[in-house]
Amino acid sequence: MVSGWTADDQATTILNGITGWGKDSLDDINLNMDVMSGIAGGSYAEIVRNKKTGTLINLKPLNPGNMTNVINQQGMLTGFEQMAPIRKGGVIQNVMNVLFKRKVIQTFKPEEIFHLPNNRLGDEVHGRSDIEVLEKSITADNQSFDNMSKIQNFQAKPFILFKMKTDNEADIAAFKTKITAMRKTGDDMFIPDDENVLSWEVVTVNPSSILMEWRADIRSEIYRTIGLPQIIPGQSGGGTESDSKVIAKAYELMVKQKQLRYETQFFNQIGLKITLNTPSLMDDLLAKDEAKDGNGAFNVQPNEMQTEKGR
Repeated sequence: MVSGWTADDQATTILNGITGWGKDSLDDINLNMDVMSGIAGGSYAEIVRNKKTGTLINLKPLNPGNMTNVINQQGMLTGFEQMAPIRKGGVIQNVMNVLFKRKVIQTFKPEEIFHLPNNRLGDEVHGRSDIEVLEKSITADNQSFDNMSKIQNFQAKPFILFKMKTDNEADIAAFKTKITAMRKTGDDMFIPDDENVLSWEVVTVNPSSILMEWRADIRSEIYRTIGLPQIIPGQSGGGTESDSKVIAKAYELMVKQKQLRYETQFFNQIGLKITLNTPSLMDDLLAKDEAKDGNGAFNVQPNEMQTEKGR
């Protein structure tokens, strides 16, 4: 959605004039709609037109958390309602938010809102948030990150069990103060070489390969769930270069499908035809590979094929 767009001269003139909330371009609005659709399950933008001519004047993105779809008994969309924002405050305000229904501050006809539901299925009136699908994996990833942070901290600053041959609280407190200061500054400390006075034991925690594999599996699950290959954000997928190129090519097809849906909805709801630009770097890379291996290296000639008897 961030690779630009093209349209005919008339549509381009109109779309170049929209400013969203005041500083947006159409690229900003397209990205906003796409991102919010995935996060909130649906994105909304007010379609502002010239009342006399019907010409598009502006597309103003709205907070999906304040929007409600109005559906009739037949399950058809009849409009939208914009609710008053939820007030943030203390306990009393939170109770009021629960007890009192939010006020409708504005209503819209279906043709006055550009709406993109995310992964809407069957007769659902709302789309589905990607966050809900990822919640379990994100929680597991956060737990895994915290666990690995603790392990790494123990590697840099190991846990030491000091065993003092005394039960004098004053002596223990004084020794604890010295040890704490020493470990914080990294200074040397001199103590008697006498196990009858003091002994210690370093408790080490070594990261297991299972933990590392588990963390990698969680990240892989997150990427698979949202349909994003790990190589796109720069994370190695663990395969060969050829594998990565095939995966990137497949992802490019998914992007084209998503862009086609956006273009169709943009035309159906707004009435202007746009074409979103699709990066095609993989075609160039695959062509370079074939040229590097020799022209026609991927083509098999009849005389190069062999058959075996009995098969």
